[in-house]
Amino acid sequence: MGLDFAVPGKKQLLADVLYRTGLSALTSKAVGDRLLVFGQHRIRPDDPDFASPFADDVFGPTVSEFEAQVAWLAEHTTVLSQDDLLECIKSRRYPPGLSTLMTFDDGYRDNYDLAFPILEKYEVPAVFFVPSRIIEERYVGWWDVIAFIVKKCRLPSVELDGETFDLSDRDAAIARLHKRMQLEKSEGTKDLVDRLAEACQVEPPTDAEKDAELMTWDQLREVAKNGLVTVASHTHSHRVLATLPADQQREELATSKAFLEDRLGQSVDSLAYPVGGYQHFTAETSRIAKEVGYEVAYSFCTGYNTWDTLATYDIKRIGAPVSLSLFVATAVLPEVFDWE
Repeated sequence: MGLDFAVPGKKQLLADVLYRTGLSALTSKAVGDRLLVFGQHRIRPDDPDFASPFADDVFGPTVSEFEAQVAWLAEHTTVLSQDDLLECIKSRRYPPGLSTLMTFDDGYRDNYDLAFPILEKYEVPAVFFVPSRIIEERYVGWWDVIAFIVKKCRLPSVELDGETFDLSDRDAAIARLHKRMQLEKSEGTKDLVDRLAEACQVEPPTDAEKDAELMTWDQLREVAKNGLVTVASHTHSHRVLATLPADQQREELATSKAFLEDRLGQSVDSLAYPVGGYQHFTAETSRIAKEVGYEVAYSFCTGYNTWDTLATYDIKRIGAPVSLSLFVATAVLPEVFDWE
């Protein structure tokens, strides 16, 4: 029976074989000219007992795993900064072979505490996409609050908007609620989190709990001045743009750009669409982004890029795998290994 490439476990086995035999490193030098943009959210401490009260699915590799990935990128690929990428686009001169770019979304504190020192150590650039209002007002996103509430709920199930959520499988309940926030029009979900807290009989996270999860403006200014990290927009409040009318999309994009430029004292030229799948932004969103003044915009979990087909307002990103072997295999053969 042939290998079923749709099964993540079998892909991991194949990636392990390729990595052990050295074929993936050899192939990395022979792949066609392309740009692979890795998207991360959070770095996990090396502590095996670590647990977060917030969303689990935004955590990627441990510190040690992340360091191994960054070291591999530095040795085997042309790692671009945001400025490098913009120069490639403007000049139409592209690096040969495999080019890569590392990005982080949402402004989490571990990006500064855990990821940034490793990026500095290997002199690997990255882009930090931050929702400006979340950083300013010190609150975590709806995805984290939903997970916090469901994790702490002691009821066997809850009713919300005529739906029953069986809390014997909390991950499934969280995923269903996340999907509603990602796809339903904003008017229908604007108070969903508050109603969930009431149904679950759980108090939302405290100000101190929320503050501890986020970078500060001083930390963002520090990494931006370093020269390796570009701080860019993830909208103002991380609302899913496709769920908003055009005027509210424009407000989200324009406010974020102006806010970040004021706080950082430098221009902000790039944007990552929240959530980032093709159901989460539209052609109208991209048009507004261009009109507001962004030079490039990134989607997420949408694949890899070739230079001759690069779409300036849909630069594709893939989720970064956790294990080094799968990370390398995905970098070298994204057609096979990026099942997202």
